[in-house]
Amino acid sequence: MEDSAQPEATVSRKRVVLDTSRPLPAADYDPDMDDDLPENKPTKKARKPPAIKRAPRLQFSGQHGADRAIMSARDNGSGVRVIVWTLDWHKLAYADVDEMIVAHDWTRHNPYQLRNEDQGLTVEEFMGLFCTESGDPGLGSQIAAKLLENEHNHVVVVDGTRNGDEYARLAAFVAAHFYKLDENGDDALRKSLPKFPVNASRPYFGVWTKALTKMSRIRNLATLRAYMRSHWDTDIREV
Repeated sequence: MEDSAQPEATVSRKRVVLDTSRPLPAADYDPDMDDDLPENKPTKKARKPPAIKRAPRLQFSGQHGADRAIMSARDNGSGVRVIVWTLDWHKLAYADVDEMIVAHDWTRHNPYQLRNEDQGLTVEEFMGLFCTESGDPGLGSQIAAKLLENEHNHVVVVDGTRNGDEYARLAAFVAAHFYKLDENGDDALRKSLPKFPVNASRPYFGVWTKALTKMSRIRNLATLRAYMRSHWDTDIREV
């Protein structure tokens, strides 16, 4: 009896043939993919260098900040001329100054000597800010003329106190007023000066604030002289 052999199982293998005549459909375009390409990334804008802050051409100071004010004026450029106008003739030593001027009161004979906060102004010193006894320009007009003379001139008004918050500031504001009155001047210097400080919305040195407010409305020198004398007699008197 013959052995009956079982037939071997066969696996049908199908060949995969790449038919190039029928290419696969292209994938949909995704624009977000372009963001990953270096050449398509937005170029960062170069940062602009910080603007150089120039010091005002008219500053005021006491002894504590005088050197700093002078240096800030000097930093405005190689052509700058720094002029110190002192309200205390005892203080004459300042470094890197082109010109040193001692202020005189309205008699034009006596130099200012405002050495401390409690000393107070004399009537001659107060009136000398606006005019002179002989009718010549007062301290404010003299400072304004120096600033108008050359745009490279920078003036620092100093007194003998620590910070110059009162007397030097007052003189600087008067000078800014006369600068504005000139046909070649403007109000830029006054706007650049820090105002008198206030406490609970009431200004320190109220008598000076009142004088400056009235001064800003007066353009005639004779009228200004008369008002300031009246203001002294009624509101100040050896403050």
